[in-house]
Amino acid sequence: MENASQITPSPNPSHEGRGEKIKTSLYRAGGEINWQPWMLPLLTLLGLGLRLFRLDFRSLWLDEAYSLKLASADLSGILSGAAMDIHPPLYHLILAGWIRLLGTSEFALRALPALLGALLIPLVFKLAADWAGRRAAWWTAGLVTVSPYFIEISRTGRMASLLVLLCAGSVFYYWRFLHSGLRRHAWGYWFFTLAAFYTHYFAFLVFLAQHLFVFMGIGKLKLTREIRKTWMLLQMFLLVGFAPWLPNFWDHLSRGGPSWRGVGASWWEPLHSVYAFLLGTACWTLTNKILALSFLGAAGLVVAGACWRQGAACFQQMAPRVWGWLLTLLVVPLTVVWVYSLNKINVFDDRYLSISALPVFIVAGSLVARLPKFRRLLAALLVMAGFAVPLWNQYFVYGYYDNWRELAVQIKAEARASDLIAVYPSWNETPLDYYLKQEFVIQGLPGTYHPLSGNTDLYFHIDRESVHQLQSIFSARPRVWLVLVNPGETQDIIREWLLQEY
Repeated sequence: MENASQITPSPNPSHEGRGEKIKTSLYRAGGEINWQPWMLPLLTLLGLGLRLFRLDFRSLWLDEAYSLKLASADLSGILSGAAMDIHPPLYHLILAGWIRLLGTSEFALRALPALLGALLIPLVFKLAADWAGRRAAWWTAGLVTVSPYFIEISRTGRMASLLVLLCAGSVFYYWRFLHSGLRRHAWGYWFFTLAAFYTHYFAFLVFLAQHLFVFMGIGKLKLTREIRKTWMLLQMFLLVGFAPWLPNFWDHLSRGGPSWRGVGASWWEPLHSVYAFLLGTACWTLTNKILALSFLGAAGLVVAGACWRQGAACFQQMAPRVWGWLLTLLVVPLTVVWVYSLNKINVFDDRYLSISALPVFIVAGSLVARLPKFRRLLAALLVMAGFAVPLWNQYFVYGYYDNWRELAVQIKAEARASDLIAVYPSWNETPLDYYLKQEFVIQGLPGTYHPLSGNTDLYFHIDRESVHQLQSIFSARPRVWLVLVNPGETQDIIREWLLQEY
């Protein structure tokens, strides 16, 4: 029998619809169709369509190709590969089963995160309904449906969309458990949190925010003894569940943590993350940025004007403890990553800070829901106009990723079977080999960089052994195709490397 120990939430009469029963009949009394039960599934299908549209428009980039290569291995290969990589193995294990059913095309690879990204929409609706009421939940779910940021992370064949889905599930059951004490909520929290740990190490930032909120509000939350006891047991079960991967986690930390590029964070990085939460990274030109931000800024002015008129009532849609929780969920991950980056390497990868984007959208949905009807419509139109620019870029403009598909077509058209394809840096063998379909011999050029500082001066280690290795590569075949990611800088160093005398 379930434990029904509860704490009583602060009364908030403005939370409309929390106690209402949703009509499930397809037809109303007058014979008209009742669309309410169908709205959330239709919204989810719309989100799925936006994520699947032109999904194979751009070629795979390095990380996607690596995920595909790792998922193509057997179970032991996936686990050992993940242990040597910087991410836990869950996403690649799921992807392994996915590609064995649907194949290894660009569309098939990205369809998995697209589906996971669409499933986030009803979960976000549930979260927002718990915290801000049903009207705010509809607006929040609508914003997530058309958000360039959430669409972008759902169109990349990596674990970002799985991470945010699992973290959102963890947060959902976390909140439900603290306010009900029910065992099904406790086990739901355990499952989603543990799965998030096995997906990406940034899940620990959400875990930290949850504990910090409980610690700060321990007096006001008034948790029963039974809830506190179950909460401690949950932490023990999480430790036991993650124990098999703890040695790998420690090894990753000792090698610099979940980081691999950049030269440190600036003071502007947290602000840049909030910008990325709104628009993603698909506004590549200054004109794009100005245009998109102008529309979103105008929408913000509409909301701010209405809030100014309503005064404190505008913020009463959510209880004070909800505001505190959303602020904790936003600030803690951003602050921890920023502080870590100041001393190590830039790990401000906004794809994996996605759980901190949800408070931004829930607050926005809550405020828009409070607007008068005309202002609500105007704000929605301005937001859509701002979102249109990055969405257009995602669907129709290639962007800044390397076009390995086009390069492979050129090589196939002009190269002979006896030619050698030399690639620098060597890790770019993976996406190029995917498009060349193993029709040519590909050789990665030797080179490395400092894993913590990201110092690119160490890309080329010029010594007798490396020079001989490079010279042997270029003399092995009649013709060598040299593929360079940064041609200007790299050609000069390779020329120096080849002419170096000892």
